[in-house]
Amino acid sequence: MKTVFSLFMIFLLMLCACTPYRDIPVDKDFLNPLSGLDTLNIKNSINDVKESLRFRPEDPSLHRKLAIYYRLMATPYSRAISIEEIDRAIALDPDDPLNHVERGLTLYAMRFIGDAEAAMKQAIKLDPGFFHAWFQLGRIEKDRYLVNMCFTERKENAISYFKKAYNIDDTHEETLYNLGLLHCLRRMYKTSKKYASRASTLHPDNPKHHLLLGTILFRMGLFEDAAKEYDTALILMDDLENSYYLDTAPLLPFKQREEYLKWPETQGRKWSGRFWLRNDPTPATELNERLLEHYERVFLARELLTHDRLGLDGAETARGLALISYGLPDKFLYNLGGGLHGSMVAWEYCGEGTGFTLYFQDEFLNGNYHIPIDPAFISIATATQNILNSVPQSYEYPVAFIPAGIHVASARRMLASGNTDLEFSIAIPDSAIDDPGTDFTLVLSIFDFDLNRIIYEIHRIRPDTLLSFKRGEESYRLFNFNIGMIPPSGKCDMAIELTGGKPYRRATCEREIEIGDLSWDKPGASDIRFTLSLSEVGCTSLLDPIPAYDHGTRLCLSYDIYNLSRGQDNLSRYRLTYAIKTVSKSAEDYSGIRKTLWWIARSARGGSDDVSPFISSSLEQSIDSPHVTDALQIELGSIEPGRYVLTLDIEDIVSGGTIRREREFVIKD
Repeated sequence: MKTVFSLFMIFLLMLCACTPYRDIPVDKDFLNPLSGLDTLNIKNSINDVKESLRFRPEDPSLHRKLAIYYRLMATPYSRAISIEEIDRAIALDPDDPLNHVERGLTLYAMRFIGDAEAAMKQAIKLDPGFFHAWFQLGRIEKDRYLVNMCFTERKENAISYFKKAYNIDDTHEETLYNLGLLHCLRRMYKTSKKYASRASTLHPDNPKHHLLLGTILFRMGLFEDAAKEYDTALILMDDLENSYYLDTAPLLPFKQREEYLKWPETQGRKWSGRFWLRNDPTPATELNERLLEHYERVFLARELLTHDRLGLDGAETARGLALISYGLPDKFLYNLGGGLHGSMVAWEYCGEGTGFTLYFQDEFLNGNYHIPIDPAFISIATATQNILNSVPQSYEYPVAFIPAGIHVASARRMLASGNTDLEFSIAIPDSAIDDPGTDFTLVLSIFDFDLNRIIYEIHRIRPDTLLSFKRGEESYRLFNFNIGMIPPSGKCDMAIELTGGKPYRRATCEREIEIGDLSWDKPGASDIRFTLSLSEVGCTSLLDPIPAYDHGTRLCLSYDIYNLSRGQDNLSRYRLTYAIKTVSKSAEDYSGIRKTLWWIARSARGGSDDVSPFISSSLEQSIDSPHVTDALQIELGSIEPGRYVLTLDIEDIVSGGTIRREREFVIKD
């Protein structure tokens, strides 16, 4: 029985040894398997070297070359032959440090890390100025550190070895890159920038140098410079590489992520553009610091967590998803497993009331840390998965500010030229203004449907020069301005950002607006403009930025009507009907039995969502112009507190054309 079992185990080992590796292109470090074409070329090279050895069997350089080719085949059998050949080269020329470095590389590919380090150190003993030995020692220590990123002394050792290599050759591309990356992980950004800048200058066509430099500049708060480096990298990368940086799937809740991944590529890219517009900490400016931080995280995930031997891209691993969503953790905790299970790392994110811990396990002892599958760890696996599925992404915005709130209203009118006039009113609460004499900066951006910035305006304002008004118990300062523009087609996105004060405060407002061409409608109408009512003067012509009114007050509004047809008497006639109703709700606003009752009530109304108005009135006018500007005052005393919509229906009596405008408002207790 024991003999049968032994034969079975030998068969399994032979089967594992013969299992083909994944078809991955060779990398510069020669540790990966080759593609089929490369394998054929290497076999031909091996035959050529063997033929040369027939005539020069004592040539150590030929044995070393043969060892290199067998190592590049990247199979257990070829690596064993590689060791035999490099040992022959060492026996023939034991004082050549290159032979020992090549032996160390093969041992490292076989995962004999201690022996590989010993071979590199033997090369250094033979020649302390041998660049390749120092460089490969640095790579080995860096790779050991990146397995779990818990043992910082390995990172320090790697830096020390790479510095020795740098002192020998200060132009070597990979040495410069690794020194820049490792110093960046130490948060030594000035030192890191020195190496990364030199690498990008000497090797400008390699996108990873620009990605690293962009990451360093971002951490230093040099956002414009960082954006330039990231943009350069995106241009240099191919579509596959770009897709990792442009993909927003890792940032979405689980259900949204599933829907997003089903979309066509063009639809997904357009949605991603709007996603970043709505998740911009400074939405009115050209720079999106949050997008830059996303680039930084994707770069780090791919650079730190990619597993070449398993063909895993770091951005697609469980740890990569966590890094892209939340950044690197505040603490790394490590458990060897005590021989009972694979080692485990815990990523701890600290935060007052918002902290959490994620757990990853090297369950199959291959260096791939993933969410545990072992039933013994089902509780921490479930907790980790729930966090990744439900906790929204978090970002570190490097500029310290105090959040402030503003109220923004906009309304469109048609100018005499046919272009559109956009009016904006911004209410700044006095509670956000420590010194009314301090300058604030207000920036407005408008993006068209394709996210092209079509309007960019900057206003410098001083609160003590603005109109002051009260709404409830709060006092506000009003800033009002207009923009004339050629109306774009489709819906647009608007972003307003207000910054300033001491201490530094920032307020933002983003929303979708429809500008449209008002000159083509027959009849046409401006937006309804709720206007500010002041106790001293009553209704004004200023757009009210806060459409929330006390019970028992009056509603002030104005509107324009355009393009009315003229009758035979050369007069224009129109009928205006206004109504105030509660805001209609949809089925999505309810659940359970309340949703069923909503459908029953809707069926009773004949499938209509309309409700009876609280106030309704109609009037007819005859004027000698196709355009009219008018105003109304509506007493709200009979309406209970709640959310309402004002509807204006305009009928051109001469032509029969109609148009409707609506605007919501709130009545408070």
